[in-house]
Amino acid sequence: MTKLAPKGMQGQMMGLFFASLALGNLVAAFFGGQVSADKIEGLPGLFTMMTIFLVVTAVVLLALAKPINNMLQKSERADKLS
Repeated sequence: MTKLAPKGMQGQMMGLFFASLALGNLVAAFFGGQVSADKIEGLPGLFTMMTIFLVVTAVVLLALAKPINNMLQKSERADKLS
């Protein structure tokens, strides 16, 4: 994770990583807070919303995977030359 960060910003990138984990926990709490035994008829809609959210997230991650992989390979090549 810090391989792609500029030398002076590696600590900030680690902070952003931990902030992203916190945001993921917040989203999980949002979805988990919607579940209730009293509102069982709303569960199909909740699961549909979760599925759409996860599919959109997967598409974004798949779109970013190749450029990030290319940047990592360039970084590793630069490290080998140094």
